Amino acid sequence: MVFKASSPNAKVLGRNILIYLSGMGAFEMMGRSIIEAHGIDPNPKEEEWCNFQNFLDALKEIAEKTGKSTITMMGTRVATFAKFSPEINTLEQALQELSSSYHKVHQDDSGSNKEYIKVEDNKYKVIVKTPYPCDFDLGYLRGLVKRFVPQSFTRVLHDDNEPCRAKGAESCTYWIMVDV
Repeated sequence: MVFKASSPNAKVLGRNILIYLSGMGAFEMMGRSIIEAHGIDPNPKEEEWCNFQNFLDALKEIAEKTGKSTITMMGTRVATFAKFSPEINTLEQALQELSSSYHKVHQDDSGSNKEYIKVEDNKYKVIVKTPYPCDFDLGYLRGLVKRFVPQSFTRVLHDDNEPCRAKGAESCTYWIMVDV
């Protein structure tokens, strides 16, 4: 379910919050004010664990006040700076690490999961079960493609024919189609 942590003990790393904020462009100061109003330091330390539900509540307010494009930009920004194992240098390798990468920056969020299926060469189906909004994940996946296959023509689409977290489902499905 969107904006609802799987556990009241769930945490998100301060480093990620800083990246989210930096992806807000002209709305960054507003974002800092909103997260502070939800009990999170507007300048968290990178290695500090913050209450995930408080952050999700702030993110929901940010989405309501700034719109989908800001949330998509935030997702793209997070993908740009996401930490992957050093040997990861292809899109498919990054997709294989989606879930483990997510859990490196989230604690006690066992209800979340990301998986990918290689449908054919350069075509992937990605199923995301996290409390982040669809637009964030759309931006995140677009950012991964840009990071790992920068010279490609790519389509990343939310599959509106599959269940959707915005409509109460547990997961969303995305398609990545890369033309190299």
